[in-house]
Amino acid sequence: MHPDTIYGWISRYENYGIAAFSQGAGNKCYTKDFKLQCVRAYLKGEGSLNEIAARYNLKVIEDAAQAHGTKYKGKKVGTLSNAAGFSFYPGKNLGALGDAGATVTDNKELADKVRAWMDERLVRKFDRFVVLTQEDMQMWGEMPGIRVIPNAANFIADNYSDCSAKRVIAVGRLDYQKSFDRLIMVWEKVRKQMPDWRLDIFGQGEWQDMLQSMIDERGLQDCVKLNGPTKNIGKEYSESSMIVMSSHYEGFPMVMIEAMACGLPAVCFDFKCGPRDIIDEGENGLIVKDGDIEVLAEAIVKLMKDEELRKRMGESAKRVVETYSEDRVMGLWVNLFEEISRLRSK
Repeated sequence: MHPDTIYGWISRYENYGIAAFSQGAGNKCYTKDFKLQCVRAYLKGEGSLNEIAARYNLKVIEDAAQAHGTKYKGKKVGTLSNAAGFSFYPGKNLGALGDAGATVTDNKELADKVRAWMDERLVRKFDRFVVLTQEDMQMWGEMPGIRVIPNAANFIADNYSDCSAKRVIAVGRLDYQKSFDRLIMVWEKVRKQMPDWRLDIFGQGEWQDMLQSMIDERGLQDCVKLNGPTKNIGKEYSESSMIVMSSHYEGFPMVMIEAMACGLPAVCFDFKCGPRDIIDEGENGLIVKDGDIEVLAEAIVKLMKDEELRKRMGESAKRVVETYSEDRVMGLWVNLFEEISRLRSK
């Protein structure tokens, strides 16, 4: 199950505090959004508090947390002042989500259970329930009345890529979700084999300084560039030869569809949700196990070395317009409303 529901619930409260992630080197204060990224990593089971803090160069003041009588890693979590731990809902023990919150665990098991319990109760009240992908539908199991209707894509291509440029593109907000830190680690390996290729990342966000530091530390300044948002992304797609996505998760990867419509094969981690609905493995793109840096690098290099394969996949990628055009998607909605109308008229 996709755990993001719990994050949305948490973020509705203005006064949540994540003091364990309040400060990093040099007492730099991080934004609330950045702190929430760390909570997401924790709830998804990507490591203990200490491990995640170390990853992002943040402090965890465990002694202070213990002094407040607060426990974590599967135990109840209460209110903290400015020390350590999580206080999503001050003054409450985070127990049943229906009232206050949720117990924090070292993996996403609880988040999954919480979503299943809350969402299934709600969904069963509807005549029909629409999700964006087949993958998402499968997560709901035998829930009655589910239909899949994807987002319609805004096709922006004035020109198509011929997949000859030695350039890879990535697009998205510079944050935890898009996880361009993983892509930079991948590129460090790619460069060793294909030093004449470059990576351009388009976006902005709270991770910009961190990502630039990663680029500088690895000596990748000559082949990896962070670019700000552009109003003419179609031009950038047409001047690239593949799109790479290293996201932890997506609601529905519109960037992938837009790039493929411009003739770019897609290479990505097997994140949830979307890639397996959009990519026909080996035909218009490549999907690798989520988080496998080595294998993603190998997939990228495979397309770099084989221009004929790259161009063939690019031609096939253009056909996403057949599935995600506005006319087709709106037709699915019209069919759904007609179905509901017939149901209600009985």
